Amino acid sequence: MSDSRLSWLTSFTRELMRYDDTSAVLDRILLEARKASCADAGTVFLVEGDSLIFAYTHNDTLFSVETAYKYAYADARLPITSQSIAGACAVSRQPIRLDDVRHLPEGVPFRFNDSFDRATGYRTVSVLGIPLLGREGRPLGVIQLINSKGPDGSPQPFTEEMENFLVFFSVQAVSALERSLLTREMVHRMQKMAALNDPKETGPHAERVGAIAAEIYQRWAEKCAIPVDARRSFRSNIRLAAMLHDLGKVAIPHNVLKKPGRLTLDEFEIIKTHCAEGAKLFKTASLDVDSMSRDIAQHHHQKWNGTGYTGDPDVPILAGEEIPLAARITAVADVFDALVSARCYKPAWTWEEAVTEIRKSAGSHFDPAVVDAFLEVEDTVRNIFERYPDIESSH
Repeated sequence: MSDSRLSWLTSFTRELMRYDDTSAVLDRILLEARKASCADAGTVFLVEGDSLIFAYTHNDTLFSVETAYKYAYADARLPITSQSIAGACAVSRQPIRLDDVRHLPEGVPFRFNDSFDRATGYRTVSVLGIPLLGREGRPLGVIQLINSKGPDGSPQPFTEEMENFLVFFSVQAVSALERSLLTREMVHRMQKMAALNDPKETGPHAERVGAIAAEIYQRWAEKCAIPVDARRSFRSNIRLAAMLHDLGKVAIPHNVLKKPGRLTLDEFEIIKTHCAEGAKLFKTASLDVDSMSRDIAQHHHQKWNGTGYTGDPDVPILAGEEIPLAARITAVADVFDALVSARCYKPAWTWEEAVTEIRKSAGSHFDPAVVDAFLEVEDTVRNIFERYPDIESSH
């Protein structure tokens, strides 16, 4: 490997260490894999049970890298069998390099599925599949790259050199991916612990709030011209931190938390303490995502006009931009999700009713700029609800 390649790989590995969220890690892995192979497009699939799930995608012909996050919530799956190119790559645990998917070599077990090309007008020609192998060679996923671009921009075959480098590259990528998956699993375990007390509000609700907060931030940051590197880092952190916004509810008595109907004033004061209890869990924060988790837990019920609460008499009530940005964003995501979801104390609002309420509350409850960003990503928010639907609890 050349010195320049090694230097680039070292820098890439260091950069990946900045991200804790799996989506952010996958975005960077796919972007750098495409750069190394001159690929016009690509998808990362992750193993989930006996399926490959569509986890992240880029396609320069159809949409820019900076808007690729909009397509990260499609719930597409492939069985892990040799009947598809990505599936065969996972099953064999070997790279698959194809010069023209419409003229496959004899004897291969898979065929090219042209449904995406037919739906979009795109034309897939060359494909390079690289398995992402974890400990003991266990497949974690597949990077599938499409159409290596020649000097004139036309699709060219991927080269053996590209394949060999990306196999080496995948080892570094897997290290970051495994770390992010472990972080996400820890977050899920914390959610499950909280769900023992409040299954409706801490399961899919937390997943959605984290994803919605990330999309709101992305749009807000684009409008504010936040530099791309800073944007990626903040987005990675808020996706995880916002998922933990209600973790303090583990300290709320079940008879208060799940009471149907209106709470008494004393009961509402007890509910308020979930903000302070959640913040305590991150009191010794040493990482950026921990500090953001503490800010969100403590301040996500603050209001733009200064009439919110923190659940702790020693923590002051804030207003406007005094409230941490991550908490201002999570407040919108949290309230919207709560409005359109059924609760023990209320039926679900319609989507239109909830959007109207968010818009009406700009400048009083919510930061107006955050509400504007939310309204501009409404279509993506709908996709998030499709990806993370409520699951009926047996409790």
